[in-house]
Amino acid sequence: FSVNYADCCIRWGLYESAKRFVGWPIVPGFDIAGTIDLMGGNSGDFKSGDRVFGITLFGAYSSRVLVPVEQLRKVPEHLTTAEA
Repeated sequence: FSVNYADCCIRWGLYESAKRFVGWPIVPGFDIAGTIDLMGGNSGDFKSGDRVFGITLFGAYSSRVLVPVEQLRKVPEHLTTAEA
């Protein structure tokens, strides 16, 4: 898991779109990496168990997130999930 400047701005209450699109309280976090647990209908080349990284619109500090497939990429074999 990572912390970037936008996450800090959310915590300071300065990230205007967080207030507008999500509201308070909010779970910060944009960068994600992990293993796919469940897939929806439009899974593309992904399947349950794939290691992925990507970005979400808030909520990445959660233990699970729901992310559109377009915002995910497979973790290359030579990288760990933490490195991704």
